[in-house]
Amino acid sequence: MTAAELIAILQGYPGDTPVLVEGHGKGWDAIRGAGAATVVEVVEPAEPDGQFLREGDLPDPDAFFLDEQARRSLMKTLMKGKRSRAILLSGRGQPRD
Repeated sequence: MTAAELIAILQGYPGDTPVLVEGHGKGWDAIRGAGAATVVEVVEPAEPDGQFLREGDLPDPDAFFLDEQARRSLMKTLMKGKRSRAILLSGRGQPRD
């Protein structure tokens, strides 16, 4: 979804309608913050991980805790993952910088 698509959807609702983001488990959380960051689309996301990671949050491929499959998947993401600027909405807690 793009910012323009989200704006178009939101314009169809009264201004006092709450906007929520998917929370942990089965619940929904209020939006607590918004920011922008460069994200990388993960080539083979594992469940329950997200489809995107902030570029600075990608693990080191030489990290000792990665098994061989995770290391191969990470290398594919590092080499082929599409990078783009994205708006990040955060729910619980403080937005990550």
